[in-house]
Amino acid sequence: MPHIDPDEQLTAIRRWKIIGPGLVVAGTGVGAADLVATLTAGSRYGYALLWAVIVGTVVKIVLVEGAGRYSLATGRTIFEGWRSLGKWTTVYFAPYIMIWGFVYGATAMSSAA
Repeated sequence: MPHIDPDEQLTAIRRWKIIGPGLVVAGTGVGAADLVATLTAGSRYGYALLWAVIVGTVVKIVLVEGAGRYSLATGRTIFEGWRSLGKWTTVYFAPYIMIWGFVYGATAMSSAA
């Protein structure tokens, strides 16, 4: 059995305390519909959609990082900042979110069926 240095073990525990919560949060963002949709897409298209995974991951990281930096810099939430832009943001994005919700729900249902 290999010998583990106690200092190295403490370092590993500290790393898991930092990384662990992020893994849990990332795991909670994936629902059953996401799993079914990705498995279906993977079985139909193979690696042809791998570019979408990479682009989506980069965009998500940029958006989450930007929202966090905005909140730290201003002391306001991202929703408060959104409202400060004016009513046009709600008028513009409310239909977008509704349409996206219906499209996403329809694709999730069709892939699960």
